[in-house]
Amino acid sequence: MTIGIDLTIFRSYQGTEVFTENIVLALVRQNPDVKFVIFKGQDFLKIFDAESSKMPNVRIVNFKRFRNSIGVILQQQLVLPFLCLRYGIDLLYSPSPFFSYLAPAKKISTIHDCAYARYKEFRNVFSEAYILLSINLAKYLCSAVLTVSNFSKEELVQMYHFSPDKIQMIYEGPANPDLSVQESTNNPALKDILAKKYFIYVGITRPRKNIIRLVEAFKIFLPGHPEYKLVLAGSISTAFVDVGQKIKELNLEESVIQSGFVSNTEKTLLFKNAQALTYPSLYEGFGLPVLEAQALGLPVLTSNTSSLPEVAGTGAICVDPLNIQKIAEAMNKIVENNNFREQLILDGHENVKRFSWEESAREVMRIFKKI
Repeated sequence: MTIGIDLTIFRSYQGTEVFTENIVLALVRQNPDVKFVIFKGQDFLKIFDAESSKMPNVRIVNFKRFRNSIGVILQQQLVLPFLCLRYGIDLLYSPSPFFSYLAPAKKISTIHDCAYARYKEFRNVFSEAYILLSINLAKYLCSAVLTVSNFSKEELVQMYHFSPDKIQMIYEGPANPDLSVQESTNNPALKDILAKKYFIYVGITRPRKNIIRLVEAFKIFLPGHPEYKLVLAGSISTAFVDVGQKIKELNLEESVIQSGFVSNTEKTLLFKNAQALTYPSLYEGFGLPVLEAQALGLPVLTSNTSSLPEVAGTGAICVDPLNIQKIAEAMNKIVENNNFREQLILDGHENVKRFSWEESAREVMRIFKKI
């Protein structure tokens, strides 16, 4: 069997890309008797290029990187089908909702959530049309569709009218934390942060991430604990919401820090030194930072909505993300009640044991072989 992995559409490194990196690496390592052909942009996820020399069952086909979406889509829809013929692809797997409609192979895509319908966070009308078309065509052209939580499976059935039998649920897993990471960094700004008491948020700055309410809740929390900071880690964008402007409006420039993009090593350092992860998102198909924090012994404050209670288990304090007073009260409880904090850490460690990239990859391969 020859399996094609379609990464042609990927252009950044966010939650879907974390899922892709971990599930694909686990798949190829577990199945040395299966041939994999990975189609990707030449400057995307270079870890596959580096690892391919250690995995003789993997072939990398790098595509030219286009700056515009139209070029990338044309590659996926018009070039990839011919390459599937050339390399004898039996099954083409896309770890994203976007897949090659005309590829002459069995097709499986991954729809992580229905945020595209719930929240209109598209760059333009064209991107909105393409993703909605891909999701709807998956019902008819894909042999199966993977998703990452029971919540997302129910959403796909209700919102897009998928047959429940078509949807296969595969949990994500926590990153294997590098517990050997030392309390040091060459980044001066990060050094300054690590010396403080702080809450940490990691992720993008889209409206559904609820960062504005998080900042407002921190404003309520701060008078009782003026020594604390709120660190917002992740690429800064004002395309959908201007978090920096809200920080200025609330006079929190000295207390709320936007660090910008952080590497995996820097993220580990930030998690290990934080008081808690604050992740009161309005909507998540999975919510990987919750598991990453629990794996590193970090208390978690998250939402009681979407997939987050399913993923967090008892290892988190879950609150109404629309209620900034409740978010602030949860911050207070974590800081002031040491027994509660320690219990969250213990329960978080137990919760993480339910999730494994290796087991998820084994289940994915069972689905591949069945199809």
